[in-house]
Amino acid sequence: MKPTRLLGLFLGLSLLAAANAPDRSIAPEDALPRTDSLRLQSHSAFADWRSAHGDEWRLVRDPESGLGRFLHGGVAGPAAAPRSDAEFAGLARGMVGATAAIHGVDPATLELDRVLFLPLATIGSTDKMTVSFRQSFAGVEVIGGTVDVLLDMAGRLLSIDCQAVPAVSALATSPGIGAEAAARIAGELFAADTGLPATRLVAPALRVERVVEDKFVRPRLVWEIEVHYAAAGMEPEGFRYRIDARTGALSSRVRAVHHDVSGNVKAMATPGAYPDTAGNPEVAQNMVHLTVTSPSGSAQTNANGDFTIAGASPPLNVTVKFDGPYTTTYNQATTTYSLTTTLISGSGNSVLMNPSATEYYTAEANSFLWINALRDWTRSINPSDATCDFDARSNPNIASTCNAYYDGVSVNFYRAGGGCPNTAYSSVVVHEMGHWLNDRYASGNGWDGFGEGNADNFSTYILDDPIVGRDFCGPGCHVRDGNNTRMFCGDANPGCYGEVHADGEVLMGAMWKIRARMKTAYGTSTGGAIANLLFNSWMNAYNDTEIKTIIETHWLTLDDDNGNIGDGTPTYDHIDGGFRDQGFPGYGLTFVAITNVTELGNTTDENGPYTVQADMTALINPPLSAANLYWRVDGGSFVPVPMTLVAGSTYTGDIPGQESPAKVEYYVEGSDSQGYTNTYPDLAPASLLKFIVGIVTQYFFEDFEGGVGGWTHLSYNGAQDDWQHSSQVGSPNGSYGLSGDPPYAYSGTNIWGNDLGATGWNGAYQDNVDNALRSPILDLSAASGAVLRFQRWLTIESGQWDQGNVYVDGVLVWTNPYSTDLLDTSWVGMEIDIAAIADGNPSVQLEWNLDSDSSVVFGGWNVDDVEILSIEAVIDASATPRNGSGVNPSVFTSVTLPILGTSWESRIDGGAVGFSGMTVLFLYSGMSPGISSAYGEILLDPSSSWLTTGYASTGGGGIADHAIAVPSDLAFHGLEVFAQGYLAGGAPGQLTNALDLLLGF
Repeated sequence: MKPTRLLGLFLGLSLLAAANAPDRSIAPEDALPRTDSLRLQSHSAFADWRSAHGDEWRLVRDPESGLGRFLHGGVAGPAAAPRSDAEFAGLARGMVGATAAIHGVDPATLELDRVLFLPLATIGSTDKMTVSFRQSFAGVEVIGGTVDVLLDMAGRLLSIDCQAVPAVSALATSPGIGAEAAARIAGELFAADTGLPATRLVAPALRVERVVEDKFVRPRLVWEIEVHYAAAGMEPEGFRYRIDARTGALSSRVRAVHHDVSGNVKAMATPGAYPDTAGNPEVAQNMVHLTVTSPSGSAQTNANGDFTIAGASPPLNVTVKFDGPYTTTYNQATTTYSLTTTLISGSGNSVLMNPSATEYYTAEANSFLWINALRDWTRSINPSDATCDFDARSNPNIASTCNAYYDGVSVNFYRAGGGCPNTAYSSVVVHEMGHWLNDRYASGNGWDGFGEGNADNFSTYILDDPIVGRDFCGPGCHVRDGNNTRMFCGDANPGCYGEVHADGEVLMGAMWKIRARMKTAYGTSTGGAIANLLFNSWMNAYNDTEIKTIIETHWLTLDDDNGNIGDGTPTYDHIDGGFRDQGFPGYGLTFVAITNVTELGNTTDENGPYTVQADMTALINPPLSAANLYWRVDGGSFVPVPMTLVAGSTYTGDIPGQESPAKVEYYVEGSDSQGYTNTYPDLAPASLLKFIVGIVTQYFFEDFEGGVGGWTHLSYNGAQDDWQHSSQVGSPNGSYGLSGDPPYAYSGTNIWGNDLGATGWNGAYQDNVDNALRSPILDLSAASGAVLRFQRWLTIESGQWDQGNVYVDGVLVWTNPYSTDLLDTSWVGMEIDIAAIADGNPSVQLEWNLDSDSSVVFGGWNVDDVEILSIEAVIDASATPRNGSGVNPSVFTSVTLPILGTSWESRIDGGAVGFSGMTVLFLYSGMSPGISSAYGEILLDPSSSWLTTGYASTGGGGIADHAIAVPSDLAFHGLEVFAQGYLAGGAPGQLTNALDLLLGF
């Protein structure tokens, strides 16, 4: 790109752009379509895709738009193999169209960029084709707007990686301010940012930029202008400004000059490629791709430094410079090197450049050598990859020290001094060229360290050396090391180390560890070649711009050999291991299939054991090496139990009996021969199977099948009250695809929900609503340990914007996550402890509330099967009375236990005091006695509401027995029962001791 003539103009003018009225043809922001409905359609479309093409398919969503970013994991496509690049391109475009509802991009906005063959079969995978599209609309390029389609050689789809912008077609592309006004704005911004005058301006160009505004991803028409400052002895500066073409406001800025090494970075000292110092002197090396000129014609040297000028005769004067088709050097310290010499023979001539090996000319030679080496390395990996086939400008020997940089149009290197060598050497040259290749491959040099880390990757891979910038700041003082321990901070924490070079170490470390693992596994030569091809294929097939977990997924997709990533890839261990070494979460595979797991139900059995059975099979690395059951009680620590193989692939394990009341949670885990594991449930221990030991008492249940039944709804702010009770949900009325509502009820047919999509409704809640669903007033005066359970299908924006709340008597007991959208794709069981509010409360009301802000809407609440219950201990009826010590003249005992649904037999033994042949009265009560006997024992209250009497006579031994039927109703479980005997004859009024027992099972 050439500097624009506008440079002198805008440097001398003040900021006038704000006075320019925007062109009426520019679409206002609120005229652009919202993308919240698109993301919900994306969920439905992906479900349909998996239904049609297999459950192996996975989807990584763009965290800002919620639309599909990376569709991968399976295989889908035509029966006939394409025969040309054009046919591959056509198939790729068709696949983009077939998946448009998933990623939200109009195929009509995409222009074919390249079709490239990836020879991955040479490393044990399968050959693939990558088809890349760049996004533009009405002739205006979308910044970073790319779609990359990966196909197998039969033309079947393997993945689509989409970084294009949705809704571009709705954007007007006529600017409201002109190029000159935009240039003036950029000039003043540069002066404000740097305090420096501009010395170079790259001509303004209209672009479409992806922006997030009011939480929506939108296209914005901008002027893009690069402004630079460069002067002898000063650090260069450069920014790329994007000026809103409607208003003249700054849309964004990015650095255009990358100062990529500095003199104060230290690293571990290890042997490798060193700079030009006395300890690492120059040697004669072949100069490849160098132009040789003469009066009889010109030629270029080959890979061995050889050349032939056809038709020329000796003697012949020739001139050589560090100049060729792939790089030209411009010496910044002295005259650019040039040598003219005479060739006296027809063959065997030797030309030695820089024979005195001076610093400045050695720097030229080094930059020329390594820029060409990088080009040839790229072509050696993939002969079809012409990305490096351009004339790269190199500026060695800039009048400063201890730095090097790339500025978008050249790579630049500093002279020796300040404790640093001349920076034009090996890894530093390749690193700066790596920045240039990041741009040319369309990954860019993003703010979070991706550009730095990936520029390092070019160096470490071509040199097969983890160190970048050996001895840069003196002997043993290096710049960066791939064997670093800087850990990945997660997708939500980019740039977590606060400086791009440090942030980039996360990526360079992972990539180097992948390479090191492959070399260990396959040998230095083969392992390095595998890593090289995967790295090159990744640069060609995908356009990652930030350090995210999706990078590993891209590598594995390229490595996959059968259209199913879930069963592993040829070098999965080394790719996944390298990323995990650097703190990435890794990519989970189905190493062990776990099916037919026993889902234990609630029980009153305290004795146990509770047996869990599961079928487990090692799929990738057989045989199964371990099978374990993990259980815990009431949220405590997990206890491991080795499971026993009983037959085939079936294993069992026991959870020991538990004293009630107890909530028992458990999961099973299988390990294969390489130590890889899978669990059931998949997300264990975050997701668990569970059961209750104890008595479950249900105080309230509503499945909404009997009508409204006293449930009410209202709006708090006068906006839309969209709570609806209906059986016409989701699939019947089509709202599932629009809003994320469920396609069916959890049980039966009816549910309550926000806007269920009936006629005249769209299935989604609206902006600025605050409404609620309320239960009838519930009498929970008998409740103890109350728990609220219900089934939830909730789709809602993150809690910082929209709130989905659950209240009990006005007390908030649950709300949605603050920082992430909650988009249920199935019914989810909820359990909330409400004992502190509801126990003994005769007037309890439940409420589900939805409170939204001014943008982004989803399906909202959907509620089914609401119940309130409690969990109580199982009472083990005991013959040992709570009261009664046997000090009375006669003893009252239990012969059998007072168990629900049985006959409870009691006995009076008066033999010890000679009470034979006496008539006795048996008294039973369900109410606590309130009268004390003369012996300090409890006495039954004759006014009890449940009073049963029975008569018997003591035999010759003074013993009388009597049985009473115990109710079977569970409502009586745990009831405290009192029993006492009264002697009616012989010694009238004599009482026995009293028993205080609990009815049990």
